[in-house]
Amino acid sequence: MNQENGSEYSSRNGTVVIRRISYNLLTPKIRRHLKGGIVPHVAPPVKLNSKDIYRLLHSYFSHRFLDQFRVILPLPLLLIAFQWLTWRHFDGHSVSIVTGVLALSAGLMLFLEGLRSGLIPFWETVGNLLPQKTSLSTLLLFMFLTGFGLTLSEPGLAFLPHSDSRIAVAQAPFVHTLLHQHSLWLTWAMGTATGLALSLGVLLLSRGLSLKPALTILLLASVVLTWVLSRIPHLDRLAELAWDAASVTLGPVSISLILALGKGMVPSITKGRKTRLGLGLIGLTALAVVAVVLLLGLIMAPLLPAPDIDINAYPLAPDPRVTSWHLSGPIDTILWTLRAIVPTVVLPVLACLFLLREKIPEPGMLAYGTILAALGLTLTHFGSTLGLSITGTASAPWEPTVPTQASVVPANLPPWAEHGTILIFAFALTFASTFANPGLNILGSLLENVSNGVSTRKGLLRIVAIGAASGIVMGVLKEMLAIHFIWFLLPATLALLLLAQSSLVQRAALAWDCGGIIPGPITLPALQAMGLGINGTLAGSGLLAMAAMGSMIAVLLASLRNHIHTP
Repeated sequence: MNQENGSEYSSRNGTVVIRRISYNLLTPKIRRHLKGGIVPHVAPPVKLNSKDIYRLLHSYFSHRFLDQFRVILPLPLLLIAFQWLTWRHFDGHSVSIVTGVLALSAGLMLFLEGLRSGLIPFWETVGNLLPQKTSLSTLLLFMFLTGFGLTLSEPGLAFLPHSDSRIAVAQAPFVHTLLHQHSLWLTWAMGTATGLALSLGVLLLSRGLSLKPALTILLLASVVLTWVLSRIPHLDRLAELAWDAASVTLGPVSISLILALGKGMVPSITKGRKTRLGLGLIGLTALAVVAVVLLLGLIMAPLLPAPDIDINAYPLAPDPRVTSWHLSGPIDTILWTLRAIVPTVVLPVLACLFLLREKIPEPGMLAYGTILAALGLTLTHFGSTLGLSITGTASAPWEPTVPTQASVVPANLPPWAEHGTILIFAFALTFASTFANPGLNILGSLLENVSNGVSTRKGLLRIVAIGAASGIVMGVLKEMLAIHFIWFLLPATLALLLLAQSSLVQRAALAWDCGGIIPGPITLPALQAMGLGINGTLAGSGLLAMAAMGSMIAVLLASLRNHIHTP
């Protein structure tokens, strides 16, 4: 049936009515001034009441918050179940745990939103303009200073000095001396390694060369140095500390900055050649840190003979990532956040103003993203210290965390059951917490965008989580069986080299980057709360290195089976 102003079409499935309306009804009325010209239309401001604002914010943030909440919720539940099974007791406060989970979920949501909306676009713009408006030498100097500055300002480095628990002091007095009396040397060496690795990576990419040979050489050099240190008394723990140090050199903000700079920079420096998206820079940085720390140990060993240290003279120091909020205080947490955020904003801003001589693009969005990221990082730190603070003490990596109440009696499980419980919960905690890794989420989003959805963020997270959890299990087994770290490192290195040589360049670089991002700021306090490591201290136990190795092997295996695609 045809009508003057519309048409109606009937079918077996329903009726569609089409109405024709004038375009003039959709546009404002044209107004002309006295000279006959058209007066520009000024749209009236949009007025929103409180109900409209609630609907907009609710639809925008609800699913983002729920995504993080679903990831975080299993962590305290696993810790509670673990402590109940091993000690028949729960050493925690329900209100604190609930508050911590909510704060951690909101913090991760705000942090990722701030990165994606304001900081990452700005970093990509700076990275794209630097090769176009500066010389190669200036670009390399900027990358060196960026890597050096990010390392020195990384709050995660405070995690290293707490690897000097009583067992570490007894077994590795040289490591204790290096961490406490010469910690500045260690920090500067790690910063130098980070800066040189970023400069080397950009130089190779600018020449159209692959990062795979450099990664292979650094890996082999690190394994050889590890073997040498393992044959020297008092230095075997230093090798494990060096591999674990690579996991805490760069935090989630620094990792996101390097990924964004690489994504923006590589298309410019390759000059029309096939882009590599900057993948491999994080893995190169991690291996460079391992090699430099090992070299530092070899150089300083003759200068710093291992002293006789009284074990009881050094009480256990709590790890700052797991310390109670009331003990650390809000001021310390805010300073921790500023230390992580400010350098990643100031360095690119200075480069934009003085090197590029450009105005800051969209300063409002940059400020918005910085504020959200800072607030999110503060809430994340607060939530992890409050929600994952089911802590106590443990005297060995395979012994459960001892609750702080002296009246608690252990569950008296058989040794095989106790060790099996440790392995199962270590795998489950690592698997669950990997999904909350901010740096890995950013890398997964980048991979999903450049592959047009062929490789998804959740798919990458799932693969890395399986690999990291398997690596943690192998690390705990290493301590249970009292096997030296080198005997786990050698087969893992051989597997990595064989798989990397069989994989495409892009996929191999992606695997190395995943290893540099693991374990992340959520996995560390979760595993600490279980009491894993040496006296509950993960750094220097080799567990973090095994998690990184496991994640790299898992990504390479998945890429060979075409479960991961890169352009």
